Amino acid sequence: MSYGDFPPPYGSAIVQTPVSDYAREFKADRDYFTDHGGAKRTFLIRGATEREFPQFVRGHGIPLLWVSVSRLTLALHVAVPVWFGVPFFEFTATGSHLYADAANNEEVAGTLDAFADRGMYDKALWARFASQGWDAL
Repeated sequence: MSYGDFPPPYGSAIVQTPVSDYAREFKADRDYFTDHGGAKRTFLIRGATEREFPQFVRGHGIPLLWVSVSRLTLALHVAVPVWFGVPFFEFTATGSHLYADAANNEEVAGTLDAFADRGMYDKALWARFASQGWDAL
């Protein structure tokens, strides 16, 4: 599959609830929110899962697609792609997910600013992926 010059799936959003197709991600993110800031924590960044974006995530290992998850209510989260590329930021494995190291909403915002400063994706890596698929990586 060729993606041409189109960037990663920005503008896509995954709505997560306890009973959606993304319930596993919802539960992991809910637990992460609870364990890392409680009610004050409403944003996090984690590696996208194969279930969320199968064309951009392959198996296990360090993901190239990262999403920002917003907790809108206790039963509703939204995951939006925010970075495609090798992570340049610190991250930690929690359960079966990888989360960017950010102690609070402000640190998440700082990481999002760093993504924006880099154009939201690694253009060279994307060009290889877009033209040759996973074989190029």
